[in-house]
Amino acid sequence: MEGSPGKIRLSTLPDDIVFRIMSFLTMRQAVRMCVLSRRWRNLWRTVPCINADISEFKRRDTEHYDQETELAFKMFMERLNELRDPAPLIHTFRFRCILDLNEEINHILDSEVINGWISHAVQKQPLSGYCPAV
Repeated sequence: MEGSPGKIRLSTLPDDIVFRIMSFLTMRQAVRMCVLSRRWRNLWRTVPCINADISEFKRRDTEHYDQETELAFKMFMERLNELRDPAPLIHTFRFRCILDLNEEINHILDSEVINGWISHAVQKQPLSGYCPAV
């Protein structure tokens, strides 16, 4: 690897190693990780493991989900589906969205929206419950 002797530059890591690292992250974390290297800028678009969790979008000052949380998560998931490269298969799709439907707020997320995301993932043929060793 390039750089000083005995040091490894993150930007020189092979894509398969970066994908392996990303497989342990949520999608939001994987997208954020891509700013660490120019070469990684678009790698999140082909990562084989999608792990999405609404709790990452919750405001820190509350324990509950609100419309702002739901809207941020919905926008993220729709953008993810829109910008993700169409060719790569999804090895794993983990999705976590907990809503208290007893609350008196108008929910932005409904079963039709959520089913659309799941259908999109299924069309990409998830292969297993865990990301394989790359």
